[in-house]
Amino acid sequence: MQDPIPPAVWVREFFEPVGRLCNLPALPNHAHQILISLLFYTCAYKIAPSLFSWLFPSRYGSLNKAKRHECHVDAVSLTQSTINSLMAVVMLYFDTDRKDISWVERVWGFNEGNGLVMAISLGYFIWHFVMMALHVHHYGRMMLLHGFAACFVVLYAYRPLLIHYGPIFLVYEFSNPFLNLHRFFEKFGKHGTQLQLINGIILIVVFFFCRIVWGTYHVSWLYRDMWAAVRITDENLAAYQRTLAASQGHGSSIIYVPQRIPAYFAVVHLGCNTTLLLLCYYWFCLILRKAASTLFPTAKNHKEGGSAEKPSVVMTRDGRRSD
Repeated sequence: MQDPIPPAVWVREFFEPVGRLCNLPALPNHAHQILISLLFYTCAYKIAPSLFSWLFPSRYGSLNKAKRHECHVDAVSLTQSTINSLMAVVMLYFDTDRKDISWVERVWGFNEGNGLVMAISLGYFIWHFVMMALHVHHYGRMMLLHGFAACFVVLYAYRPLLIHYGPIFLVYEFSNPFLNLHRFFEKFGKHGTQLQLINGIILIVVFFFCRIVWGTYHVSWLYRDMWAAVRITDENLAAYQRTLAASQGHGSSIIYVPQRIPAYFAVVHLGCNTTLLLLCYYWFCLILRKAASTLFPTAKNHKEGGSAEKPSVVMTRDGRRSD
């Protein structure tokens, strides 16, 4: 799949020194897309207050400053997760360059369509990381770690390295719209309703299959491919370099000569991917614990809660209460 939004020549030339300095040769062709994406999500964050004031004037007006900020961040998250989910579907099911490729192409291959998808997602993850850093006292260090790990693995796809897995792991985002809707239900008068319950059930199911099952399976494949790449001999690597440089790989997939992956870099990269997966397990445990406390309240909860409002079906992704 070719890039439908190629850069102007002067833009590519402007970012080439950055690509050489950071050893990211594929970055100059997609830097403009990253900046456009970052600008788009920044504008979405700035527009969110006016949008909520128009849609929910009384409810939004009654929220404190912290809750309003959460609404703005959730609005951006809802936007990006919808966009990234759609892009993941397009790449996984309609990009013919992904079919029947070797582990070498999965590790070192670079598809310009994947480059576009990763650029759009990286623009959001940069915004997300900055937002978590500015408000770490509110969202916690786990969300800051999540933002850093996501930025690292997506940025170094432009080495190029494992960009094949980019759209695969964007499937994680399938669960986010339901999480964002749950938070909006909490804040805008739908707490404890049947609509929130149905959304919570869908969230649990989608989160389990798209993050726990799908994520664990593909992280295991990523480990296998990285292990093979680190252990490859100099002779075999040179042979792959000659072959791929001459043939450009499968279709338009391989356009950069493979580089040897240092062991320390493989450890850091796999560590970031493992961190993201373990955070999914941690959040899923919180979701199940909250769901259990809702469906099977203890005697203590009955005594203390009385006729009080029922707790929500799930917790926020970082483990903090959203009410």
